[in-house]
Amino acid sequence: MKVAYHEAAKTDYDEILTYLESISERVADQFEKEFQQTLTKARTNPYHFPPLTNSSDKRRANIKRYNHHFIYEVNEIADEIRILIIKHDKRHPSHGLNRS
Repeated sequence: MKVAYHEAAKTDYDEILTYLESISERVADQFEKEFQQTLTKARTNPYHFPPLTNSSDKRRANIKRYNHHFIYEVNEIADEIRILIIKHDKRHPSHGLNRS
């Protein structure tokens, strides 16, 4: 499946990387690697990750070794997953859920 990003999700990703780079370039590189591995799982098997409890069309993929996750939707007609939110686990659960 192809991957599309909500414009705000791109900003989320950039902000996370900027913060991690301020800690360590190595940490930022490792985050990128883990993010890409998780994204590959979602692309290969879009129903691998569980749906959100309040919305069956949105799914949550946890990024291993980091307290971050992304939320995405599957569009089978377009053969695409759309990343809506990338955020730290401690952000408010409703943060970004209005994105579509």
